[in-house]
Amino acid sequence: RYATPAAAAIEERARAWILDLLGLPATSSVGFTTGGTMANFVGLASGRGAVLEAAGWNVNRDGLTGAPGVTVLAGAEVHSSVGLVLRYLGLGEPTLVASDDQGRIRLDALADALETVSGPVIVALQAGNLHSGAFGLWATASPRWAGALDGLATADSWATDAHKTPNVPYDCGVAIVARAGAAQSAFTAHTSYFIRDAAGVVDPMDRVPELSRRSRGIPVWAALRSLGRSGTVALIEGLAANARSLAEGLSSIAGVEVLNDVVFTQISVAFGSNERTRAVTQALIDDGVVYSPVQRQRALLVLQVREHRRDPPVHVPLVGEAELDEHRRGVLLDRRLGQVQLLAHRRVGATLRDEGQHIALPVGEIGQSRRRSPGMHEGCHDVGVYA
Repeated sequence: RYATPAAAAIEERARAWILDLLGLPATSSVGFTTGGTMANFVGLASGRGAVLEAAGWNVNRDGLTGAPGVTVLAGAEVHSSVGLVLRYLGLGEPTLVASDDQGRIRLDALADALETVSGPVIVALQAGNLHSGAFGLWATASPRWAGALDGLATADSWATDAHKTPNVPYDCGVAIVARAGAAQSAFTAHTSYFIRDAAGVVDPMDRVPELSRRSRGIPVWAALRSLGRSGTVALIEGLAANARSLAEGLSSIAGVEVLNDVVFTQISVAFGSNERTRAVTQALIDDGVVYSPVQRQRALLVLQVREHRRDPPVHVPLVGEAELDEHRRGVLLDRRLGQVQLLAHRRVGATLRDEGQHIALPVGEIGQSRRRSPGMHEGCHDVGVYA
């Protein structure tokens, strides 16, 4: 924050907008990570510290040797990144709980599992699996879909990727932790050469694992600034409507089977035999327009409905350093980011304006804003609950 105040100010604004859009506690910590895996790392590391502290153990000081065992419960179709992160954190494999046919954890099975656990426990939840998609975290921004995720705000942490629905570039995970102090306890480094603005002011690096990191919050800020609240809602609802329309069209074709409940933006499709499904998928890939992997156990094509804005960029005038005002006039980023200039003509508040404003970012270290990015799966947005 001391060295790059403009970048820190933009990330702080992006943090406030994300929490406002998703209806999550306004005091939550929001860190921008390399992707969903490290977003899960932030949430689970924060949870590990919190549950062990509640059990009288300081993991930062004493490590895990001799610590009370931490049980992690997860659905039987939990995303592989959760297991990977648990290995990073020294917690081992999760205890799996039965899921339904859409990959959602069964609440009756979870209640039974919790009855058998003693000591510190973390519950990792996801609204579907890799193939069903079910609901993504961004759906909560839409009044139409928010009710389907009722109770989401009562979790302790949430992990997602900003490249999924807002379509910012890769390398932009979002890690949200309700108890901001838990994240800061896990990730804040104390050393004399880190110059702090003032006591109690949190630096962006205090919320994520890396000390050296690019300003990942800037593409998120630009995307949300360009869309506005109404544009973000329209994007989300448009993606979901397109997915349902595509599913209906596919279902009307003889020999095509839609395998999941298409409730948000993801469709799992089979074309009869495994061989035919693989052949259709390869033909789509060879065409160069669509890319989608095929599941190995049973061949199925997973389609993720994405939208890429193709509007020509609106270039904004340059801002001189003398005119710099982080909160009112815009920001001039440091030369490390290629002299990127962003201009916001009106005051930017903690609540995202309804209408969007075009923001032009050149291709460079911070990536391509609002341009076509590689296809990505929707769903598997993880939330953590710890006790």
